[in-house]
Amino acid sequence: MCDCAGKLKRRCVYLNNRIMNNPVISKLGAIEIQTVSWCNSGCVVCPWAQIKDAVPKQSMREDTWHKALEGISALHPDRLLPYNNNEPLLDKNITSRILDLRSISPQAIIEIATNGLLLSEELSDFLVNHTDIIFISLFGSDEESNFQLMGKGMGYNRVKHNILSLQKAKERNNSDCFITVVKIMNYPPVSNDVIFKDWIFWEDEGINTRYYNFVDRSTNVGDFNQRDHTLKACGCDFNRPNERTFIWHNGDVSFCCHDWRKEYIMGNLHANSLIDILNSEKYNLIRDMVDGIADSADNFLCKKCFHCKTGIRDSGYPSKGKTE
Repeated sequence: MCDCAGKLKRRCVYLNNRIMNNPVISKLGAIEIQTVSWCNSGCVVCPWAQIKDAVPKQSMREDTWHKALEGISALHPDRLLPYNNNEPLLDKNITSRILDLRSISPQAIIEIATNGLLLSEELSDFLVNHTDIIFISLFGSDEESNFQLMGKGMGYNRVKHNILSLQKAKERNNSDCFITVVKIMNYPPVSNDVIFKDWIFWEDEGINTRYYNFVDRSTNVGDFNQRDHTLKACGCDFNRPNERTFIWHNGDVSFCCHDWRKEYIMGNLHANSLIDILNSEKYNLIRDMVDGIADSADNFLCKKCFHCKTGIRDSGYPSKGKTE
């Protein structure tokens, strides 16, 4: 009989010993994991609608999942996110995967983000009991605006009903899970009046809302000229290359969620451990490029990102846009 649990434990002890003197790994705060490769919405602020025809609908294989768990077991990140540029509730195994994450990393915050379309009473009960943070994207304020912002089939009233049912599940289970409805502001084609229209409704229901400014995701949804690409990269607002990493359904590892087209794959879990990938020469070069220590082309992913620092200051604040 195979001593799988014993082998995994010994492997984790080995990997833990390897990271003791590694300053990069010790800074890793979060891991995002894509367990299915697709989404069921067509949000205008998301690149999915542009790339979906080139992305096969696939689920993460069990052997890939266990490779990811092995890396998590050794790293003990502060936050685990079982989603990465996808709709996580499309994964038929999402509940068992969340239980796996809780089992191997009980101290971590488990956060999930969904468009809420597939929320059911049973799934809501599970999520409020086994996750810590739930984000639900509902960009519109009525049927028409939600179809415009999130695509055909994303009915505002259906998702609204599901969110209210989720809140009831939280109350019914006496859960401390934090539920937040996500909105996008300053998207050029849509008035902010539309976006703020139902803010009072959610406040009255006791459900938090969070408003994010629109970013073109490193020009992946079109170039809105949010950053001058010719300016040197001088770090990331979120310290992404050091703060977290991103695992795709096939085991590929990226340094940023804006790498929708997988132009910057740092490695694959079937070839190397997550720790080896994070400490690789390739990953460290990317960190230097993000920080401006190493040169990068004008079309480098981060140079096209609103959240890439420029090092230029005006009245004490970093410049984000074009230079005059």
